[in-house]
Amino acid sequence: MKTLKKNHFQEICNKCDEILFENINNIARVANPYLHVVRAHPFFLKKYKNLIYDENKFKSAFFKNIIKIIFFLLSRSFYKNTFFEQTQKLNVNDIVVISHLVSEKNFDTKEDFYFGTFNEDIKSLFCLMNHTKIPARNFLNQKSNNQFILENYLGINKEFKILITLIKEFIVLVKNGIKEHNHLKRTAYFDAANACLSFESFNSIRIGIQIQEILQKVKPKVLLLTFEGYSWERSAISYTKKLNQDIKCIGYIHSAVFDNQHAIFRNLTHSYNPDLFFTASENMKKQIKEKVFGSEYKIHTLGSLKKDKVKSLKNKGFSCLVVPEGIIDECTLLFEFSLKCALINPNINFIWRVHPMISFEKLIKKSKSFIHLPKNIILSKNSFEEDILSSRVIIYRGSTAIIKAVRYGLTPIYLDLGDQFSIDPLYQFETGKFIIKSSREFIDIYKKAKTNEKLIKYCDNFYDNFKKDLLLKFIN
Repeated sequence: MKTLKKNHFQEICNKCDEILFENINNIARVANPYLHVVRAHPFFLKKYKNLIYDENKFKSAFFKNIIKIIFFLLSRSFYKNTFFEQTQKLNVNDIVVISHLVSEKNFDTKEDFYFGTFNEDIKSLFCLMNHTKIPARNFLNQKSNNQFILENYLGINKEFKILITLIKEFIVLVKNGIKEHNHLKRTAYFDAANACLSFESFNSIRIGIQIQEILQKVKPKVLLLTFEGYSWERSAISYTKKLNQDIKCIGYIHSAVFDNQHAIFRNLTHSYNPDLFFTASENMKKQIKEKVFGSEYKIHTLGSLKKDKVKSLKNKGFSCLVVPEGIIDECTLLFEFSLKCALINPNINFIWRVHPMISFEKLIKKSKSFIHLPKNIILSKNSFEEDILSSRVIIYRGSTAIIKAVRYGLTPIYLDLGDQFSIDPLYQFETGKFIIKSSREFIDIYKKAKTNEKLIKYCDNFYDNFKKDLLLKFIN
């Protein structure tokens, strides 16, 4: 991607925010993912390439979206929608939680990926956004009574109503773009118009509709949702507050706070803001206290399930662990780089861990270089702890798995691709980690690798222990 300067990134954020606030009371505007610039990460910046490269691909993007919408609606004509069936079995609960179903294995554990098993102590319903390719109906016989699989299709009537709402917004954005004289904002209008007809916009409204109907049945005191700056989060909060202002909406910032993070910190008025925030640690609370809607905003430390006891470091190995984010492009970048390192250093094993949301088969389609791998590339089938104990160093970019690896004593090696912006979760800490730009540098870094007690202490305090009692406090 073309190098993006910080002032240009901020300008993109400003233009998107301007367009958003022009019609902030319209859910179709707030549901638009384009207008929520999450952070300066190659994955999130992809959708702004027309602004970055000064291109105009409005017509081609428009026709692609129309074809996708037609195909989606036709392909779902005979789809068995489970939403009504699931709502008939709902009971009154104290808390409704919006979390994520990232893989079939994740579902089978009966322990939530982000919130664990606090439902054993608190009457709660977990509404899971289905990130798998498996239809919701396939999980119905496996799910427990406190689980609800959110649907990706609500039937032709509701889907058509969503479509009409988004088409009206599309027309407004196009008209505004035609009248706009500022070139950057004009492009942003047209891009936002196309994004209005995207699957993400549909899904943001779809999630809000489902949450509202679920809350009517469940009558909870609290809605707790992961909060990272996405449009669906604001939509869910809006539909909740339209239903009942007394339901307390809590946004859980469960992961790292990155440099140049934007969407999560914007005050989009009471209708779309959480009533308060939970963070994963006291350090994270301090990081965001002055950024989130002003210093007076209520922020509490819930802690994280990622805070666990570090096991014995005996039998520590000599491999290099490679841990990408759950983004195909990031997996490809890290694995291709480490493959070069492996070919240069055949005596060192490289352990590849694929994120639960991504299969290795997908990566092979992306890069043919993964079809035939050398013997010192190992596709992990072990637990993360086992891989850590087999390793000496870890290559990473944006994955927060680096926190746990450092706590176990691994030396972090951040792959710098010459991006203007760092996506390093450890960006605040400079000592104890290495930055690598070339595969030729690997062996020297590997030989120098050693544990850094200050960095380990920093990572030990990155997450706090999960506090179930805090949730009980807000119910009572």
